[in-house]
Amino acid sequence: MAKTANRNRIAKTANKSRIAKTASRKRASSRQQIMRRFAEEFGIKIDQLSQWMSESHRIDSGKGNAATPEYGIETPVDSGHVESSVAYKSMRVSAQKELCSLVELLSEPEALRLLPTIKDVASGERFWEEDVGLFYNEYVKTRHLSVDRGHTGLVSAELENNGSYYAPVSVPNFERDPRWIQLPTPQPILTSLTQLLRDRRSRRDYAESAVRLVELATLLEHACGVTGTAPAYGYQNLALRTFPSTGGLQSPDVYLFARSVERLAMGLYRYHSLSRSLELIEGGDYSSLLASIFFQNRAVDRAAVVIVLVGNYARVKWKYGARSYRYMCMDIGFLGQNLQLAAEGLGLGSCPIAAFVEDGLEQVLRIDGKEQFALLGCTLGRPIEAAS
Repeated sequence: MAKTANRNRIAKTANKSRIAKTASRKRASSRQQIMRRFAEEFGIKIDQLSQWMSESHRIDSGKGNAATPEYGIETPVDSGHVESSVAYKSMRVSAQKELCSLVELLSEPEALRLLPTIKDVASGERFWEEDVGLFYNEYVKTRHLSVDRGHTGLVSAELENNGSYYAPVSVPNFERDPRWIQLPTPQPILTSLTQLLRDRRSRRDYAESAVRLVELATLLEHACGVTGTAPAYGYQNLALRTFPSTGGLQSPDVYLFARSVERLAMGLYRYHSLSRSLELIEGGDYSSLLASIFFQNRAVDRAAVVIVLVGNYARVKWKYGARSYRYMCMDIGFLGQNLQLAAEGLGLGSCPIAAFVEDGLEQVLRIDGKEQFALLGCTLGRPIEAAS
């Protein structure tokens, strides 16, 4: 019996050792991948980056400086004194105790949500190396327990005109400028909604023939035009649009790169729906630049127009807080569907594209990437089958 127990202990120890080695290899491999991507992105030699990384982690061997996890403060650690190492270990232990005490406060459903992440970390996976979108979703999710307790902090999405809400940021398309290019009167789209929904496709192959300016005007009017006004948020005439938006705050803005549009010079424009006009931001041919930003996508290369939908975070953040990014993306999706249906009704081809270099596109659009985000591209052109 004693020999059997001893063998079991040895087997358990060996198994723990294998698990620890596997976790260590996973961490090392993951770190190498991150370092390699970082080095390629910023043109740093991998051995130089490795040296920096090792210096920043010398605390593991009781050397250098340690960043205090709670406050991000650098704490000097003297490698020649045992007290420093003991202090750091104490800090780690206290953090573990604090984490345990916080876990005890969680409800059973909340603990179930957290458990897979803790297991991944314990096995060597780091949450910042995984899909951050999942963590955002967990953070902003409204749960039945919080609703029961009245702790959601949610705000009604209805238009407010009782004096309780005044939008602290401008709602789009109120301004007018005589220098803007006035678009022609949009034409009706006579195809039934049923037929448009059945025919809608993402079309990527376009003919060389140009899109007519009246077609572009009609597409923009149906996709995101103004359909009326209502008093809300301190405005007497808040514009109502063809697409729904969270709280009626109209977070999307519409930019477009014109390459082949009749009676419209090549360049970058911003659409203003209330005045049905285009604001020229900068003229010129953006074809080669867009090809690079959109990873040589053939639809972008052949499109007569490349539309970019920009989310204006500030318009919704003041009212909806951390949930605003989710809502902003939903608004963009509503508008994107309208673009495709309108294009189909005009006999044009369109294709939504989400694969692009965000910071590069945002720089071209002259938006900051912090309060305004490039979220969706959409190509537009005359499909080859329609032109033949």
